[in-house]
Amino acid sequence: MNRSDRSNAGMMPGLIGRGDEGDFLAPFAQPTKITSSLPEQIADRLIDDIIKGSLAPGQRLQEIAIAQRFGVSRGPVREALRIAEREGLVEIRPRYGAFVVKLSSKNVAEIFEVRALLMALAARRIADTCTEELLAFLRDGSADLKESIDDAERFFAAIYRCSMYVNAKLDNDLGRDILDSLARRTLHFTRIALLTPEHRRLWLKYWNSMVRAIARREPAGAEAAMRGLVETVGGLVQQVMADQEAADRVRTAANG
Repeated sequence: MNRSDRSNAGMMPGLIGRGDEGDFLAPFAQPTKITSSLPEQIADRLIDDIIKGSLAPGQRLQEIAIAQRFGVSRGPVREALRIAEREGLVEIRPRYGAFVVKLSSKNVAEIFEVRALLMALAARRIADTCTEELLAFLRDGSADLKESIDDAERFFAAIYRCSMYVNAKLDNDLGRDILDSLARRTLHFTRIALLTPEHRRLWLKYWNSMVRAIARREPAGAEAAMRGLVETVGGLVQQVMADQEAADRVRTAANG
């Protein structure tokens, strides 16, 4: 069940009537139990807002404002913030409060280094054990990506589904948990990077290279293609961050 489903199960009044905007990140949720607690529902919404950029990196998260937004007391809000902290998206500073995590270039480089290693291993294992049914799914993924290449949001959702499928084939529970967590930490910047059509075409090029290698039962080729894909996206994300930091410096200088 995805995050949207969880929010609909036992939905608190403050979250009723979310509409299409609330469902934007439904494809990016981890499967979990059928019903969610009040803090889990609040955490899901906050995480959605962080990934969409509605809550900016470094922004303070005011408990009172969040409680008023959802029509709840501060207790569930505190627990929601702790949940988001465990996801690596919120930092709770003693005596100062909660803030949206602001990744450094070093953080991002390390995240994508680990993701490249683990996802490349998953691609190798897929090539080693590939069945016709699995290959058909990967080719369907290629078709979905191609069809959505001109729609950034559809493409973004499609690549996440494809990536999570590859992660699942790692056959390593700890590795999957690490990959899922690391992916969510950089989703905001990955989404921005993929607003550029050329970047979407580049992603599709690497994905198709991996699928072709898997079809030929070439583990080394599949591993190399997936590593190239993740490393390339990591570079794009770092460029997005650098551009935003430069823009922030210009605004600061202008306001000074």
